[in-house]
Amino acid sequence: MEQKIADNPGDYRNIDIRIEYDGPPANAGSVTRLGDVNPVDRVPTRFVVNWIDEGGAVQRRPFVNRK
Repeated sequence: MEQKIADNPGDYRNIDIRIEYDGPPANAGSVTRLGDVNPVDRVPTRFVVNWIDEGGAVQRRPFVNRK
C-alpha cells in the first residue's frame, strides 16, 4: 500500500488509517490503556485505510492480521 501511494500520490487524497486492537493480552492484568501494554504485545488485529481517489470516489481497503 505504501508503495502504491508513493508511486501515485494524486490517487490517494484525504487518507484515514484506523488501527484496531483486540485489547490487552490475557497476561496484561487490568490495564485500560494501550500505552500500559508492553509494546511487544501491541499486535493489531486489523487496520483499514480509507481515501478519496483521483476521480473523487471514496475507497476502502482493510488489512487483516492473520496471526
